[in-house]
Amino acid sequence: MKLWLYNLTYLLPYFGHNSSKFISSSVQCKLFLLAGILLSKAAIVITMPKIFCPLFALLTFCTGVRGILNATVMIHGMWNSIYLQKLPFTAPGFEMGAAAANEIYANNFNIQLEFVSSDLVQTCPDISPNFYQIADRYYGVPDEGSRVLAVMYAGCDPATTAAEFGREWNVLTMNIGTTFSQFRNRTTYPTTIAFGSLQYEIYGVMVGQLSIAYRWTSVAVIYDVSGVILFQLRVGQDILRYMRQRYEHMDVHAFPVNLTTSVDFPSMIREISLLTRVVFFAVSSNSTQQFLVAFSQSGELREEYVFLYLDYVGSIKSPLYFNYTDDTDVASALWKSVFVVTICYEHPGAITELRQRLYNLAVDKYNATFVGPDPNEYITTAYTSVLVYAQVLNETINAGYDPRDGSRLAAAMLNRTFTFPAVGSVYVDENGERQNIVCLKNFQPQVQRFDKVRYFDSATKTLRNVSDVVIYWGTQQNVSPSGTPVCGFTKDGGPCARLGSATIGGIVCGIILIVLILVCVIPPFRRLQKPIINENWWVVDLHYLSRAVEVGSSEISGRSHPYSFKSNLLINAPMRYRGIHVWAKVVQISKRTVLLQSSNGIINIRPEFRQLISEIRLLSQQYANINPLIGIGLGPIRLTYLTALCQRGNLGDLIEEVSLDWGLKCSLIADLVEGVAAIHRTTIRRHGHLRPSKCLIDSRLVLKINEAGFYDTLHELQVELINPKNFEAIGETLHNAWVAPELRIQLIESATFAHIAMQAEPPADVYAVGGLINYVLSNHTETTDEKLVDFAYASKHGIPPSAVPTLSTLLYECRNVKPEDRPNIWQVKMQINKVADNAGKLFDQLVKRLEDYAVQLEAAVSLRTYTLKQEMEKCDSLLGEMLPRYVLVQLRIGHLVQPQIFPSVTILMTGVAGFDEFVIKSQNNPLDLVVFLNTMFTIFDCSIARYDCYKVETISESCLVVSGLPVENHGDHVHIIASLVLEMRTEFERGFPEGLHLKAGIHSGPCAAGVVGTARPRYCVFGDSVNVTSRLAYSSKANKIHISNATEELLGFDPSFKVTRRGMTYLKGIGSVMTFWLEG
Repeated sequence: MKLWLYNLTYLLPYFGHNSSKFISSSVQCKLFLLAGILLSKAAIVITMPKIFCPLFALLTFCTGVRGILNATVMIHGMWNSIYLQKLPFTAPGFEMGAAAANEIYANNFNIQLEFVSSDLVQTCPDISPNFYQIADRYYGVPDEGSRVLAVMYAGCDPATTAAEFGREWNVLTMNIGTTFSQFRNRTTYPTTIAFGSLQYEIYGVMVGQLSIAYRWTSVAVIYDVSGVILFQLRVGQDILRYMRQRYEHMDVHAFPVNLTTSVDFPSMIREISLLTRVVFFAVSSNSTQQFLVAFSQSGELREEYVFLYLDYVGSIKSPLYFNYTDDTDVASALWKSVFVVTICYEHPGAITELRQRLYNLAVDKYNATFVGPDPNEYITTAYTSVLVYAQVLNETINAGYDPRDGSRLAAAMLNRTFTFPAVGSVYVDENGERQNIVCLKNFQPQVQRFDKVRYFDSATKTLRNVSDVVIYWGTQQNVSPSGTPVCGFTKDGGPCARLGSATIGGIVCGIILIVLILVCVIPPFRRLQKPIINENWWVVDLHYLSRAVEVGSSEISGRSHPYSFKSNLLINAPMRYRGIHVWAKVVQISKRTVLLQSSNGIINIRPEFRQLISEIRLLSQQYANINPLIGIGLGPIRLTYLTALCQRGNLGDLIEEVSLDWGLKCSLIADLVEGVAAIHRTTIRRHGHLRPSKCLIDSRLVLKINEAGFYDTLHELQVELINPKNFEAIGETLHNAWVAPELRIQLIESATFAHIAMQAEPPADVYAVGGLINYVLSNHTETTDEKLVDFAYASKHGIPPSAVPTLSTLLYECRNVKPEDRPNIWQVKMQINKVADNAGKLFDQLVKRLEDYAVQLEAAVSLRTYTLKQEMEKCDSLLGEMLPRYVLVQLRIGHLVQPQIFPSVTILMTGVAGFDEFVIKSQNNPLDLVVFLNTMFTIFDCSIARYDCYKVETISESCLVVSGLPVENHGDHVHIIASLVLEMRTEFERGFPEGLHLKAGIHSGPCAAGVVGTARPRYCVFGDSVNVTSRLAYSSKANKIHISNATEELLGFDPSFKVTRRGMTYLKGIGSVMTFWLEG
């Protein structure tokens, strides 16, 4: 009853004054109606005349009525375009999604769509340059209440303009188009969610999982490099890169084809037959059909091959859907043996009905013309994106947070699965990318269509079967081909002679026998292991532990820690573990026993420790005044002890912040006594180290005792703290009123806090409880043994005179010098309950005090937050000029940035042809030289800021830029540097004096990088790659971009760059090497 009244009186002013914009009228009405009824009953208890009670309830109810929030969502994209994600294809999805969301959350908000685009946006590259239209609309709205809450767009090129706008405005931006890897950096783009349905890497994961499941050791990937459909080029490259990095045991063979020219399919089939029997198509359906027809004429055995076709628009329903021209019969038969990799849904019937409604709306209202009977995947993605946004917006409003906080909205979507009736499960991973369910479809002759037979769940990273569905492999035994001929590959290009039927039968029988043995033996063995593994809940994986950058009001809880200066206490601060905030105590230990002997996943521990750790866990589950243990991490020299984080800090912090009234003092004291009584009921028997820092306060002002059983844990783990004698700390402890006299003597002799905690008995806790009660009653002003409660003391600290006799006697008995003469904790609890019952009559005073506390706390938090934000901005501004943002973030959260080897980066060095002559001319006026260099590097810096790269340094007129570090960008570094240097050359030629021309050198290769220096730290790169780049730039020519052979090989697959051969070039210190010119 007491805590309920506290929470109620705390919430009333919040909902009445602070949440009118963000809390819906329906929710507020219910809250205030309930509050009014309950407060009216409380008024009856306080002897208020009954006639006023209904009026009081009605008044409280009426104050809660508020309006709903108008949420403006801007949609940016292409109206007239050949691309599948143009607005006539996606606008119906946005519209129907908003209508569904407004119907579900009608009492909280109303989503209003505003399409912002023009005829200037015709192609994918036009979206980013014309994003200023969104900016004009954003800054053009005079009313703060109707400003943009989210921006959605169907992007299809890797430009980051929208994400950068969202970061600067702190507005949620959702890209429903193609997903690109640079958006995975949550530090750089905290407000961006890549919600597109077409991800590149997921198909490589799917093929890799299929290869593991069916033991395919080699695969051929056929992909289109013409650039007509960019997705096919990118997905082919990503599958190759992903599988080569992740599956070293597998041979992945690339077969790039340019479908704008004639393709020699028979020669390709002969080459494939020498390498593999698994073929993956990332080309159009017509090109796949041509390959299949050529394959039927090649004489190869169909039953040895597996064909996988990537259907990225989800259009395949049956083989008869395609136009087969003159080869209809042959192609139709072969299409039935092809496996289709595509996006799928959990509820096919429901998604089909939804797509039909979207299709009708697109045709009727937006005059859309689709290829085929179904709409493409983008329209469904648009519909789902609005529903996901609406659900997170509703949760944000209900929680009382700002719905305009884009970073909070985006963070609420991370690593989470959303479920909707028609669409099913929608998973957004920890990088902010939507991961679709990708399935494998097989032609089912009974229904004459392709149905899913296996699917890859992106949320759980597992490949699953579809029940009651048979896979038709096209082989005689209907089993998966092995991926290689029966006897391997022969030198002359054909498979070797096949084994006899008796041999094959023996092999099959042997395999069946092994499978039966595994099925019979492994499950019982795992059942025996399971109870043991489940008891290891307390083991902390230190790889998931990181510094908490921002923990709400945890700054309060990290302010006062009496022992933080001691050498054995390395960390005593809020941290993050597996996504939740925890309190971490990291201590240095001198030795440890080998308790964690891992054998086949089993952790062997002593039975005594298992019993202790179970008791600690059960203690926090049964009693609300015990802070839960999260887990323990053991290292060679450190022990990490994780407990739940209490946002209000510890008891000392609370008393420093607020002058407590009598009612709240009684509440805290009662919680303290209840927690100690809970510990004394268990075999732990005592805490041993009670003090204000061990009494934590949660968000509901409930006191929780922390580190119950901590020193018993150290004892059972057989570890010792490194704790040198610190007589200054001991001297301070001797004057603390919560340390029993019998423990002070031992402390002087041993100078070890852990030792006295282990030697403590329950009476020592009672002595500490007496000192802490006096600590609370006196508001932290009197903590000595001599002062007891009398009427003068009571008058000074707001204690009712009726409570003086009880408290005076209780404190005298608790702090008796003789342990045997002290009362037990249950006798203390009885006396405290008598005093606390009288405090319940002071309800009006309690309400006023809590309201004052809320006002004081909000003011203090706002001031400190503002001060902290200003200091962090200054720090970021200064350090951001010297270090990459990723390195800056790592240093800020306490991580040591170690030097690192990067296997593949691209380095650019620029120079200015004619600069020496310009310097000679500028000798009479050196200011011209300074102005020239400043202008040039300012322009270069603007260009560099638009790409995922880092400017290492400038030397005279030269500039060194690198991409691919400190955060690897999955092979995109060469394209980024190539695009950057072309832009820099264009900008240079546009506005600089005649006779000066930019020249540059580019090289791709490994390098080392790390932070150098402490006074003015710099992030520097080293290695031969830097030297090669310098020589290439030196030997370049005016207005030319000189690239190495390694860079040319990486650019070779991308038709958007024009490269010409320069020939053998002598580089000083290296020799003659083949080099090239990057023309455009």
